[in-house]
Amino acid sequence: MKRLLLKIKSFFAVPHNQPSAAARHATINVRQAQALQQQGGLLLDVREAHEYALIHAPHSTHIPLAQLSQRLNKIAAYQDQP
Repeated sequence: MKRLLLKIKSFFAVPHNQPSAAARHATINVRQAQALQQQGGLLLDVREAHEYALIHAPHSTHIPLAQLSQRLNKIAAYQDQP
């Protein structure tokens, strides 16, 4: 049985007095992502609609990257979550 491995990247705003987003970027595995989701974390998929339609992680939130700045209100409740 083949396993699908997902590389999950996080995109978040960082206050000016903290390290850059690139410096804080971490790669997590699927089990870690599931655990974070169970703790109330947000799994945000920023790929285009046709990519998301092909395959995506269960319970992920889809906002294409080009629309993210206009739709930040949809994910504002998660700003202090993983």
